[in-house]
Amino acid sequence: MRNLLLIVLSGVFFTAILTGCLFREASYNEVGYFDLSSPEKILPDGAVVKVNTFKNIETGKYKMVYRNGESQVMVDEYNKWVQPPDMMLSRYLQAAFSDDKITSDNNTKTEFEVSGTVFMFIIDLKSKKASLGVSYRITRNQASSETEMINNSCVLTSNFEKENPADFAKAMSICAELLAKRLKADIDFLMKKETAVKTPKDVKPQNEPAKSETADKPSADSKKNG
Repeated sequence: MRNLLLIVLSGVFFTAILTGCLFREASYNEVGYFDLSSPEKILPDGAVVKVNTFKNIETGKYKMVYRNGESQVMVDEYNKWVQPPDMMLSRYLQAAFSDDKITSDNNTKTEFEVSGTVFMFIIDLKSKKASLGVSYRITRNQASSETEMINNSCVLTSNFEKENPADFAKAMSICAELLAKRLKADIDFLMKKETAVKTPKDVKPQNEPAKSETADKPSADSKKNG
């Protein structure tokens, strides 16, 4: 009886040890969340810019995506963006083109609308670059219609020194800044083009000397000679 009891207790003891080994609590890895930096305001003079939420066809969504070689892509389970790339980039651009001073003359300003799609939002570990790929569309909003002005796409890159999520986020923020500046340059160009079209042809620049009103009239001497 005593031997049987020892056998049972030994079995329970080894079962407890084995269970503890198999179901030991896994090591915990804290998830890090990262965002784009706060942008500088770059609203073009005389314009109102509305930024719609961009679409996203990138695969990673919240997770950071790394390219490690020609065709190998890795998804980071422990370092994530605070929002998917499309929403994060839209929020960045909305802040960059926001106008804190709401005045009555906003109704007289030229209104533009920006929309687009994020097709690349990736960290290239081999080339040490963050890459932001966007196709975008700028339209001129008018009371009666919406006219497409620019339809374009671009890939913007920024280098990083250290392979860590904080440096990745900093490099991607620079890419977002480059996109904001590109959009501003496009809008500035469209505004100048529209101003040139609206300017009457018979309006002369101020620095151009006006022609004499009598220049084309025949003089009194010429009449006599005639």
